[in-house]
Amino acid sequence: VNECIMSNIRFSPDGAMIGFLHVPRGDEYGSRLLLASTNSLDAFDAFSLVTPTWGGGDKEHDPPKGFEFAGDSENIIMTSANCGRTVLSKLKLADGEVPHIFFNHGSISAYYPLRDDNWDEVLVSSSSFIDSSLWQVVNVSEAAVVKTLSSATSEGKKFGLSPDMVTEFWYEGADDVCVHCFMLRPNDFDEN
Repeated sequence: VNECIMSNIRFSPDGAMIGFLHVPRGDEYGSRLLLASTNSLDAFDAFSLVTPTWGGGDKEHDPPKGFEFAGDSENIIMTSANCGRTVLSKLKLADGEVPHIFFNHGSISAYYPLRDDNWDEVLVSSSSFIDSSLWQVVNVSEAAVVKTLSSATSEGKKFGLSPDMVTEFWYEGADDVCVHCFMLRPNDFDEN
């Protein structure tokens, strides 16, 4: 067994599975979601079984930072880093499935099912370039914000900000590495 940090230990609602994050010491990018049956405790890497491309050289690998079983032992909701954001994804734990991002607006602080044992809608706490604190209800299957409950800056309006002011671009860096950047533009910015 190699040196690692194990965190985010969770049991599935039916008690049949246990899951945890396995992070090799000094390699946060190598984070893995390990699952095991509570009967055998033989842990396996969820992504090598479910999403074969993850961990197999896929450049789009965004390791999980946290997860919760989403009402049963067959679905999880997880946070991961993606292009400068912390996003929420749902993953069905079945062969060939891939994570489906349903919230990618800023960085997630926390998320909770809106109703006990029902992960169709989640309460999401997040922040962004234009709002330091945002609480929203998000429909998971539709990947849509249903309602904004609280916003520290009225979604930027208090300070004359708007989501349209934030843009992003990519450029080729050293050794052909693609670099991602955010840019905040003034309201009167002329793209021409």
